[in-house]
Formats: sequence, structure tokens, C-alpha cells
Amino acid sequence: MYSLIAPANFLSLIGPADVLLGLSLPVGETVLLSIAVGLLSFGLLALIPIPPLDGFGILYNAMRQPGPSMQWMRLWFEEKNVGVLILLICSLFPFGGPFLLRIVNALGLVFVRVWG
Repeated sequence: MYSLIAPANFLSLIGPADVLLGLSLPVGETVLLSIAVGLLSFGLLALIPIPPLDGFGILYNAMRQPGPSMQWMRLWFEEKNVGVLILLICSLFPFGGPFLLRIVNALGLVFVRVWG
């Protein structure tokens, strides 16, 4: 929808991180692009196999018989909330920028280019 509405399509020049950090476009284009890229980023972030996210549940259930090491990982990362701590560190402490933003930017770049 954005490529139909926007006269100058900037999607071939920007990535999801640029949209999430803020762009200076007209208001309608910015709102539409922010909603689309925000939903895409949340969906891609949920599929990363870090234990508090959905990707770990998919990975865990895909295994026929999870071994003791996988059970140990699930105990520490899900039940004792170490996975949440890892997510907070990756999103709050910048390593030249938030690390999770780099992951989402790398995964979402393909989709943003296809939209453009």
C-alpha cells in the first residue's frame, strides 16, 4: 500500500532500523510505514530462538526427544528468567547500537526491499 500511495518510494534506500529510529517523511507516509515495519519487526523478533521468545518454543517442540542439555536450557532460560535478562541486555546496552535492532534490521531488510 505504501508503494502505491507514496510518490517517491524510499524503501529501496532504507532499512527497518531507519524506520524504527524515525524518518522525516510526510505524516501519512510515516504512519503507514511505521505500522508496517513495526509489525514486521515484532513478528521477526518473535521467531528468534532465544528462550523467552516463540522461536525457542518452536525449536523445542520440533525436537523429537529433547535431551538433558535442552531441558537444562529451558529450566534456566524460561523458568529462572535468564532469557529475559539476555533480551534486556541485547536491547538496552548498545554495542554500537542495540544488538536486537541489528538482528531485526538484517532479517527485515529483505522484506522492506520487496515492498519497495
